[in-house]
Amino acid sequence: MKDGPLDVSELPIFPIRTAGGFHFLSGVVGLATNKALVEGGIEAELTQIFKLIEKILSKHGSKMTDIVETTVFLVDEGDFRIMNRHFTEAFRDENLMPTRTTAGATWLPMGAKAQIAVIAVAHPNEPSDAKLREKQAHDKGRK
Repeated sequence: MKDGPLDVSELPIFPIRTAGGFHFLSGVVGLATNKALVEGGIEAELTQIFKLIEKILSKHGSKMTDIVETTVFLVDEGDFRIMNRHFTEAFRDENLMPTRTTAGATWLPMGAKAQIAVIAVAHPNEPSDAKLREKQAHDKGRK
Protein backbone atom coordinates (compact mmCIF):
# COMPACT_ATOMS: atom_id res chain seq x y z
CA MET A 1 0.00 0.00 0.00
CA LYS A 2 1.44 3.35 -0.87
CA ASP A 3 0.26 5.20 2.26
CA GLY A 4 1.80 2.65 4.64
CA PRO A 5 0.31 -0.23 6.60
CA LEU A 6 -3.43 -0.15 7.26
CA ASP A 7 -4.45 0.22 10.90
CA VAL A 8 -7.03 -2.44 11.82
CA SER A 9 -8.96 0.14 13.85
CA GLU A 10 -9.76 1.83 10.50
CA LEU A 11 -11.51 -1.28 9.19
CA PRO A 12 -15.30 -1.70 9.28
CA ILE A 13 -15.14 -5.18 10.85
CA PHE A 14 -16.53 -6.88 13.90
CA PRO A 15 -13.88 -9.23 15.37
CA ILE A 16 -16.28 -12.11 16.09
CA ARG A 17 -19.76 -13.15 14.97
CA THR A 18 -21.78 -16.06 16.26
CA ALA A 19 -24.28 -17.77 13.99
CA GLY A 20 -25.55 -21.27 13.33
CA GLY A 21 -23.78 -22.71 16.36
CA PHE A 22 -20.36 -21.38 15.34
CA HIS A 23 -18.07 -18.45 16.14
CA PHE A 24 -16.50 -16.77 13.11
CA LEU A 25 -13.37 -14.78 13.99
CA SER A 26 -12.12 -12.15 11.57
CA GLY A 27 -8.46 -12.47 10.66
CA VAL A 28 -6.33 -11.95 13.78
CA VAL A 29 -2.93 -10.28 13.57
CA GLY A 30 -0.31 -10.09 16.32
CA LEU A 31 -1.35 -6.89 18.07
CA ALA A 32 0.03 -5.88 21.43
CA THR A 33 -2.13 -4.16 24.04
CA ASN A 34 -1.11 -0.78 22.57
CA LYS A 35 -2.77 -1.81 19.24
CA ALA A 36 0.61 -1.94 17.47
CA LEU A 37 2.16 -5.11 16.07
CA VAL A 38 4.29 -6.97 18.57
CA GLU A 39 8.01 -6.66 17.99
CA GLY A 40 10.13 -9.67 17.13
CA GLY A 41 8.97 -10.67 13.66
CA ILE A 42 7.01 -13.73 12.62
CA GLU A 43 7.78 -15.74 15.79
CA ALA A 44 6.41 -13.04 18.09
CA GLU A 45 3.44 -12.33 15.82
CA LEU A 46 2.35 -15.99 15.69
CA THR A 47 2.73 -16.37 19.45
CA GLN A 48 0.56 -13.29 19.96
CA ILE A 49 -2.01 -14.35 17.34
CA PHE A 50 -2.67 -17.65 19.10
CA LYS A 51 -2.86 -15.89 22.50
CA LEU A 52 -5.42 -13.44 21.09
CA ILE A 53 -7.49 -16.18 19.47
CA GLU A 54 -7.58 -18.06 22.76
CA LYS A 55 -8.55 -14.87 24.64
CA ILE A 56 -11.35 -13.99 22.19
CA LEU A 57 -12.78 -17.51 22.24
CA SER A 58 -12.57 -17.70 26.03
CA LYS A 59 -14.48 -14.44 26.35
CA HIS A 60 -17.24 -16.07 24.28
CA GLY A 61 -17.30 -19.39 26.13
CA SER A 62 -15.20 -21.50 23.75
CA LYS A 63 -11.70 -22.98 23.79
CA MET A 64 -8.95 -23.67 21.31
CA THR A 65 -10.19 -27.27 21.11
CA ASP A 66 -13.50 -25.92 19.76
CA ILE A 67 -11.79 -24.58 16.62
CA VAL A 68 -12.81 -26.58 13.56
CA GLU A 69 -11.31 -24.53 10.74
CA THR A 70 -8.54 -21.98 10.27
CA THR A 71 -7.38 -19.86 7.37
CA VAL A 72 -3.78 -18.68 7.60
CA PHE A 73 -2.33 -15.88 5.50
CA LEU A 74 1.45 -15.47 5.27
CA VAL A 75 3.32 -12.68 3.51
CA ASP A 76 6.52 -14.75 3.19
CA GLU A 77 6.27 -18.39 2.12
CA GLY A 78 9.58 -18.90 3.92
CA ASP A 79 7.64 -18.57 7.20
CA PHE A 80 5.56 -21.69 6.46
CA ARG A 81 7.66 -24.01 8.66
CA ILE A 82 7.65 -21.53 11.53
CA MET A 83 3.86 -21.26 11.25
CA ASN A 84 3.54 -25.06 11.20
CA ARG A 85 5.50 -25.28 14.46
CA HIS A 86 3.31 -22.66 16.15
CA PHE A 87 0.19 -24.34 14.79
CA THR A 88 1.11 -27.75 16.20
CA GLU A 89 2.03 -26.14 19.55
CA ALA A 90 -1.36 -24.38 19.67
CA PHE A 91 -3.23 -27.57 18.74
CA ARG A 92 -1.27 -30.28 20.56
CA ASP A 93 -3.89 -33.03 20.26
CA GLU A 94 -3.83 -34.09 16.62
CA ASN A 95 -7.29 -35.66 17.01
CA LEU A 96 -8.65 -32.17 17.74
CA MET A 97 -6.53 -30.29 15.21
CA PRO A 98 -8.71 -28.07 13.01
CA THR A 99 -8.64 -28.07 9.25
CA ARG A 100 -6.38 -25.42 7.79
CA THR A 101 -6.00 -23.52 4.58
CA THR A 102 -2.79 -21.53 4.14
CA ALA A 103 -2.43 -18.85 1.48
CA GLY A 104 0.15 -16.30 0.49
CA ALA A 105 -0.67 -12.62 0.79
CA THR A 106 1.10 -9.64 -0.74
CA TRP A 107 0.19 -7.47 2.26
CA LEU A 108 -1.69 -7.71 5.55
CA PRO A 109 -3.14 -4.99 7.81
CA MET A 110 -0.60 -3.02 9.84
CA GLY A 111 2.30 -4.60 7.97
CA ALA A 112 1.70 -7.95 9.69
CA LYS A 113 3.55 -11.02 8.48
CA ALA A 114 0.70 -13.41 9.40
CA GLN A 115 -3.06 -13.36 9.92
CA ILE A 116 -5.33 -16.20 11.03
CA ALA A 117 -9.12 -16.44 10.69
CA VAL A 118 -11.00 -19.05 12.73
CA ILE A 119 -14.30 -20.91 12.88
CA ALA A 120 -15.07 -22.51 16.26
CA VAL A 121 -17.99 -24.34 17.82
CA ALA A 122 -20.18 -22.08 19.95
CA HIS A 123 -21.91 -23.52 22.98
CA PRO A 124 -25.69 -23.16 23.48
CA ASN A 125 -25.53 -21.27 26.78
CA GLU A 126 -23.35 -18.50 25.37
CA PRO A 127 -24.83 -15.06 24.74
CA SER A 128 -26.06 -14.61 21.18
CA ASP A 129 -24.32 -12.32 18.72
CA ALA A 130 -27.20 -9.84 18.97
CA LYS A 131 -26.93 -9.76 22.78
CA LEU A 132 -23.17 -9.21 22.57
CA ARG A 133 -23.63 -6.29 20.16
CA GLU A 134 -26.32 -4.83 22.42
CA LYS A 135 -24.01 -5.09 25.45
CA GLN A 136 -21.10 -3.51 23.53
CA ALA A 137 -23.31 -0.63 22.38
CA HIS A 138 -24.51 -0.15 25.96
CA ASP A 139 -20.93 -0.25 27.32
CA LYS A 140 -19.75 2.17 24.62
CA GLY A 141 -22.54 4.59 25.57
CA ARG A 142 -21.37 4.60 29.22
CA LYS A 143 -17.82 5.73 28.36
